[in-house]
Amino acid sequence: MSELYHVPIDIYGVMRSGGRLVAEYCILLSRQEAVSSIVSLVAKVGGELLNLIVQRLGAGYVAVMFVDFSGGRCKPRDFVDEIEGLTDVQDVRYVEFRYEPIVFDEFIFPRTVASGSRSVIVLDLKSFEGMKRELEKRWGTAADAVMYHIGYAYGVAFSESVLSDYLHLRIRAITVGEAIEVLAKYWRVMGLGLMRIVEKRFRIVKLGIRDNFEAREAKATAPRCHFTRGVIAGFVKSLIQRDISCREEQCQATGAAECLFTVVS
Repeated sequence: MSELYHVPIDIYGVMRSGGRLVAEYCILLSRQEAVSSIVSLVAKVGGELLNLIVQRLGAGYVAVMFVDFSGGRCKPRDFVDEIEGLTDVQDVRYVEFRYEPIVFDEFIFPRTVASGSRSVIVLDLKSFEGMKRELEKRWGTAADAVMYHIGYAYGVAFSESVLSDYLHLRIRAITVGEAIEVLAKYWRVMGLGLMRIVEKRFRIVKLGIRDNFEAREAKATAPRCHFTRGVIAGFVKSLIQRDISCREEQCQATGAAECLFTVVS
């Protein structure tokens, strides 16, 4: 089996259009086969498909897409008629953006995960880093403790949310390593970083995070992923039901290859 690789994908909803003629379409479908017909239709009229998301919705499907018509042979409004002529298309709505530098999705809300069972928000990473620096200016090293405790509280609350997805974890004791393996899956899909277990010994687990969100936009002389450290501590403690400690041994913000944490239970 080949090694997994990771690719950067835009969060659907905000796109730099470069001043092109762009339209967004929300299409209700009765069958998934209609998706390939829609993609072919975009090419047929000379449009460029910029983004496409398809998801199950009730008994059918919903497709939301951005299309660039700058060099096409069809106007955005006329393309609605083309789509409605396809088999299995139930309804079409569209929004046209005329030469705006940035376009924003008008259809998808709220953002959800786990098949729509939980709502999520998207935070701009540079703004998060800017917030941390403002706290550090005001409170000095006390800001580190504040971020840790906020992270800890979030980790405890997040563990309860995660247990709804992993109900089997409620009926047996789990290890620190198992808790971290679950957290690592969410850490990746939420765009927070690539978490992995580096070493496991009796009551000690070392974990690494490459491109951790707290270090990605930061430059520092000492480890500074205090929110992350708090989340790990709160999440793991809540799942294994005993006190733990978590410290950051090295940080990507200082030039290390990845952030390294030690969890002691």
